[in-house]
Amino acid sequence: MKHFVVMTDRAHVPPQTSIENLRCYEELVDAEDGSFEWPQFDENTASSICYTSGTTGHPKGAVYSHRSTLLHAYGSALPDGMGCSGQDVILPVVPMFHVNAWGSRTRPRSSAPSS
Repeated sequence: MKHFVVMTDRAHVPPQTSIENLRCYEELVDAEDGSFEWPQFDENTASSICYTSGTTGHPKGAVYSHRSTLLHAYGSALPDGMGCSGQDVILPVVPMFHVNAWGSRTRPRSSAPSS
């Protein structure tokens, strides 16, 4: 482990901690100039791999492409997909390896609660 990043500004970082190499998120962001050249790659490139023992007890990996992850996220955001709106809060009870928790971690921001 190289660093631990605390997701806050410097004012809210604990003054004393036993965590080595603790970095402040806001300082990391502020150190960048805001320009980023997005890479170009095939949409079928792997975006994530989730490992599971499934029901057999034998480890296996499920590979998700960028395309499948995006389509799944858009589909789950549709009213008839999961029946959720921007007013709903989702608590996934399925493991992350099960279709990446039914797309709950990749749902478009516009379908997230506004408050």
